[in-house]
Amino acid sequence: MLKRLLIENYRAITSLELHLGPKQLLLGRNGSGKTSIFDVLSAVRDLVVEGEKCLDVFPLSTVPRWLRSDKPGLVKQRVELDVEGEPGILRYLLILEQNERLGTSRIFEEELSTENGKPVFSFKEGKVQLYDDQGTDYIRPGPTYTHEWGRSALSSVLSGKDNVRLTWFRGRMRELHCVRIDAPRMSSRSEQEDARPARDLSNFASWYRHALVANASIGSSFLDGIREVIGGMSSLDLDELGQGIRVLRAKFDKPSEVSGSRSGKSTKTFSLDFSELSDGQRALIGLYALLYFMVRENATLCIDEPDNFVALAEIQPWLFGVQDRIDDLGAQVVIASHHPELLNLLAPEHGIVLERTGSGPTRAHRYSANNDSELSPAERVARGWERE
Repeated sequence: MLKRLLIENYRAITSLELHLGPKQLLLGRNGSGKTSIFDVLSAVRDLVVEGEKCLDVFPLSTVPRWLRSDKPGLVKQRVELDVEGEPGILRYLLILEQNERLGTSRIFEEELSTENGKPVFSFKEGKVQLYDDQGTDYIRPGPTYTHEWGRSALSSVLSGKDNVRLTWFRGRMRELHCVRIDAPRMSSRSEQEDARPARDLSNFASWYRHALVANASIGSSFLDGIREVIGGMSSLDLDELGQGIRVLRAKFDKPSEVSGSRSGKSTKTFSLDFSELSDGQRALIGLYALLYFMVRENATLCIDEPDNFVALAEIQPWLFGVQDRIDDLGAQVVIASHHPELLNLLAPEHGIVLERTGSGPTRAHRYSANNDSELSPAERVARGWERE
């Protein structure tokens, strides 16, 4: 589980430290920094897991504007992650050097260490120090070598029995996903399987195609879930078009008054291309796919405004399903939302309020309920009283 996150000098964030639990709600006004937090997590994952370039995932535009000047210079950004799991708590440190004059972004320092401060990997100023770590308390220095500054050195280390903690951490980061559903962009066409959902779920058909194969036993539960929230829908099929291309189609029961049935029951079906569904229906299908395929043991799912396109009566059953799976499977879900239903259910015990004064930096504090007030959390937020 992601236990702690520290961010320095990223967009509107000068210095921000969050302590996270299995269920977490980020609330705050527009521009308060909720999406920036998910952007940082995605960027670190892409560095460590995918081996992406620093300049691609931490572009110069992420440097706070107030740190820029008429004479562009050097700015350092810092990220720390504490992740808890089988090997205990591991702390990942990343320090980036952003040079606006040269237009470069590079890693100055990268380290992975144990809870008591013993390093199991380090990179500083172009030099990598590996450690002989077989998962025991006995950790000793290993080989050293040079590495480029523009990519994560940790991402390039080969997994083996002598770097157990590093291998575990990288595998755990692979199970970190940040999503903000953009229903109009969710594709119905799949030319291949995608193991990972895109940030906006635009590759939904390809990811769903992979998820069904990788999690065959969960597919029927997922379909049962969406049947309950989308009336008349009976299945969601990937029809073959040829040459490995498939198209996602939803099958519905034909209404009895249309089919001519006197029994009052639907006896026939019809299909709609996934792109023909409403934005709300596509968003719901995406949410339930995330619920069943991504909320799982030893995984962290961050969802930015899951209530977009979704009606009030539709978001509550989904949220209850999320909470049940977290409790049953040991997963972690972090949600950023303005939705009153989510605020009322999650804010009292799991809310973190992000706020800015004017154009100043982002601050954070735990949501504090006023026990003497008869107002719900959503009503208090609407009045701006969550800051009191």
